[in-house]
Amino acid sequence: MTLIRESSASVPWHPKPRQKRGVKWLLQHGAAGVFLTPGLGKTSITLAALKILIKEKVASRVLLIAPLRVVYSVWPQEIEKWSDFKDLRAVILHGPDKDAALQDRKAQIFLINPEGLPWLIERAGKGGPMNSKLPFDTLVIDELTGFKNPRSQRFKMLKPYLPSFARRWGLTGTPNANGYEDLFGQIYMLDLGRSLGRFVTHFRNEYFLPQDRFGWNWRLKTGADTLIAERIAPLAFMLNADEQDELPDKVEVDIPVYLPAEAFEIYTEMELELIAKIKSGEVTAANAAAAIQKCRQIANGAVYTDAPHYTVLHSAKLDALEVLIEELQGAPLLVGYHFDHDRQIIQQKYPLAPSISSATSAKKGAEIVKAFVAGEIPLLLAHPQSAGHGLNLHGACRHVAWYGLTYDYERYDQFRRRVWRGTDRSSKVFIYHLISKGTVDEIMHQAVKGKARTEASFFKLLSQWSDT
Repeated sequence: MTLIRESSASVPWHPKPRQKRGVKWLLQHGAAGVFLTPGLGKTSITLAALKILIKEKVASRVLLIAPLRVVYSVWPQEIEKWSDFKDLRAVILHGPDKDAALQDRKAQIFLINPEGLPWLIERAGKGGPMNSKLPFDTLVIDELTGFKNPRSQRFKMLKPYLPSFARRWGLTGTPNANGYEDLFGQIYMLDLGRSLGRFVTHFRNEYFLPQDRFGWNWRLKTGADTLIAERIAPLAFMLNADEQDELPDKVEVDIPVYLPAEAFEIYTEMELELIAKIKSGEVTAANAAAAIQKCRQIANGAVYTDAPHYTVLHSAKLDALEVLIEELQGAPLLVGYHFDHDRQIIQQKYPLAPSISSATSAKKGAEIVKAFVAGEIPLLLAHPQSAGHGLNLHGACRHVAWYGLTYDYERYDQFRRRVWRGTDRSSKVFIYHLISKGTVDEIMHQAVKGKARTEASFFKLLSQWSDT
């Protein structure tokens, strides 16, 4: 059985005011959507609310549906990270032990991916179409956008069981990233059609105009966006105006990545011995500087054996990037990579994602930049040395992720400023750092933060003597 346990390194959770308000909101709403951008605490808010409900014996069994990567990484990491949640017992309904996990009478939170719903319904579903029940009292859907399509199998399978849950909560940072039509399925999961109607056809007829005689394309009626927002507002938790103003124009989010045991052993060998055994042979480093480069590669997921040839060691960082991309739901994301095999591995997963590097021609680069700024490209890979200066990517993009970290603060700062402009506070920009725990990633990140503080201190001193 896959059981999530408390980590010995867990620390107390000190919620920010917005997080306290979020917990209170969930406790007061049986149907609720938590619409917060990644990094603002959706997961910990939900865990804190569940902890209170379970302690007060208002809830006892929680079904939490999320993408498989999120099931195995995000929720376990959050439960292990904070000592406040040490009493929560969570199991994962996936893999060979899922039947035993379902029967765990001490478990309070049952994590499952949408693809596991057919198995769960077969094992635990009871009642006919009008009286269907699952043995849970609370439903939490992480990445609520995964249920945006009312014609999808997952939507149809879960729909009959929704009334049996006393509470239904959904989490996403991008509820309508691809248009208002996506809202119907998501909101139905929460309130069974009370806000936007029980049938998607009625929803479209009320708020949209058909653009063809087949009913394939629809356009929002004038003023319909206001009506939709007004109807779902009682369900939605989001930042209020004061909290938006309190957020800095640049929000930095650290995403922890945990290497598999075998990969971490290889990393440790390289770090200590300057040599590591892998399936394709041995990887050696001539000196400590070369070993650091090899360690950086291993932390990212692959290592050069004889450049340009490399061996893939793990997918932990790629998995973390996948979780972030899924959560952003098509919102443009700029990803900085360091090693070329990082780019290749990411593009194997996302073949439509273009890249900008020293090999990119000026003409091709200009075409990519124009499309990305216009929001036509959801994922762009760029090497900071090639894209750190001169390129203006400030447009539709509000999200930057560091897949391969750097020691060079100038390169770090210039790269993020392709999207972030300190003088423009009209929209928040989010900077994500994918950090492999226990590796050189942590050292590089701390080094860059230290250099940032030094520069900020310098400019503060300089401003005291400047006449400008």
